[in-house]
Amino acid sequence: MSSESDVRQNIDVVRRLVEDVLPHGRFELLDGLVTPGCVTHRAGFADLVAARGGVIPSDGSFRERVEAGWLPMSRVLRDQQVAIDEISGAGDTVWMRSRVSFTHAGEFLGAPATNRRIEFREVGLLRFGDDRKIADVWFLCEELNAARQLGFALQAPTSH
Repeated sequence: MSSESDVRQNIDVVRRLVEDVLPHGRFELLDGLVTPGCVTHRAGFADLVAARGGVIPSDGSFRERVEAGWLPMSRVLRDQQVAIDEISGAGDTVWMRSRVSFTHAGEFLGAPATNRRIEFREVGLLRFGDDRKIADVWFLCEELNAARQLGFALQAPTSH
């Protein structure tokens, strides 16, 4: 059972990861925050990427996803900022609700740069391992909201 100070420490680690390390590309700090085998069960833009013909595996290495997905994405979705609106923890798990924003400065999934500020909400669920590092992550965001702001034409589903 985690103590109250362990939970506070876990919350601090999550804040550092999502407000500082990822948006500012400080990937050299990941080893101190996530386990080598940290698994991403759901990435924020997974459905949008799939709808545009790309593939984000349903489960995968957090580190590999950062290097293969977040790093190239951050080159065209620049000036990323994350503001945590609510964060809480219990035991080995932290959940958060945040606002993510960036400037759409380059082609992304076929959408030409708009040079506009894009903002959407995201929810994250992060579980810590015995080594006090993040071992599992889930991120779910407002993909339709982001897709509209990025300029994608969306159609209502057709009935069968």
